[in-house]
Amino acid sequence: MSLVVRRRSALCLLCTVLLMTSCKTPSRIAVLQSPPAGWVDWATPDRVDSLARNCAANSRTSNTVEFADNAIRINSTRDQMRPFAGFLEEPLPFPFQPVGSGGARHVLHLQSGWLVGFNNGEFGGSLWLVDSNGDHPVRLLRENVTRIAPMSGHVYVFTNDLGYGFRGGAIYEVSESGKIESKSDFTDAPLAFVQDTSNSFLVAGRDNVYRESLDLISDLQLSKTDLSLFSPNSLAIGTDESIYVGLNFFVLRLLPTGIAYREQWLVPSKCKQFHVDLEKRDCVCDGY
Repeated sequence: MSLVVRRRSALCLLCTVLLMTSCKTPSRIAVLQSPPAGWVDWATPDRVDSLARNCAANSRTSNTVEFADNAIRINSTRDQMRPFAGFLEEPLPFPFQPVGSGGARHVLHLQSGWLVGFNNGEFGGSLWLVDSNGDHPVRLLRENVTRIAPMSGHVYVFTNDLGYGFRGGAIYEVSESGKIESKSDFTDAPLAFVQDTSNSFLVAGRDNVYRESLDLISDLQLSKTDLSLFSPNSLAIGTDESIYVGLNFFVLRLLPTGIAYREQWLVPSKCKQFHVDLEKRDCVCDGY
């Protein structure tokens, strides 16, 4: 099957909107729930491009989101030094280190063997298929692999083509036999995902949040704000179909409005006022 490129003509874009909205129509939502306990609406979207962006870029607080026990959970962690993903290596039952590969390693066991992806930032990465013993390697891609994810009978490989610049990336679908079936190009690196419906999933990158079909043929942009300095790390969907995006310092909530989504920026209830402490390289809540 030939590779499928996500950028379409105006006619295809219209078909995409009709298809994706038919899969999941926000107008079904009757009552929106309040934000999770301890979190409030910052309610200043006009400052997202100034104070909020500066705060997120300097904050040592990272918020991840998940749907657990029939509710949205927001988990906040603080790091004195943010970890570098390049040191992470998912385990393999055999040694495999192709010449020139290094950095983070992501793996997944297939019927035909193992997918092994490497992410070495500015030095480049690759995706390989090897048999169950680690032999007969075949290189499938020359891109940084940031995640290998099984979902609803599909296997997806997330890539970042341009290393530390985080500009240029894609999602590939790989068959159980190790063949690349389809591709969806992104202007930046896709970072987080969550299954949305039986035939779509959500994906967040540094430029936006999208709804992507499982066959990677169609996509729909859901948010309006450049997230490049907010570092999206996770996605979750509430029972009211609100979409939550875990970020540095903030949590972005996308509220269904009937035909689209409205942005709501959440902060801890005691942190509606804050400032950037340049000396400490941190964003500091004034309410604490």
